[in-house]
Amino acid sequence: MDEAAEAVAYGAVAERPKCKKPSTRAPESAVDDELVGTVEVLFDVTSDGQVVNVRVLKGLRDDVDRNCIRAWSSVQCRPGRLLDNSAVMVTDMRYLCTYKGID
Repeated sequence: MDEAAEAVAYGAVAERPKCKKPSTRAPESAVDDELVGTVEVLFDVTSDGQVVNVRVLKGLRDDVDRNCIRAWSSVQCRPGRLLDNSAVMVTDMRYLCTYKGID
């Protein structure tokens, strides 16, 4: 059985994945423009803790959105677990990248 077939929604696992939020350096253009705001992303975490399928739910601007996607794509997480303590792919994790107009 492949992992996608065994995927579980974020709210349905016994132990949710734990991910350390990446540091997101704002692109130079965003710093120059003093851009302020938040990019909201949704992604999946595989049973070995890899972040995959990062997509933007609410974006600010293409360069900033890509920066957030790139940052989350490099994160390693502790995988989610079922009641029997087996690791499982968890879908639809939701996180933010916040930009404050300065770097």
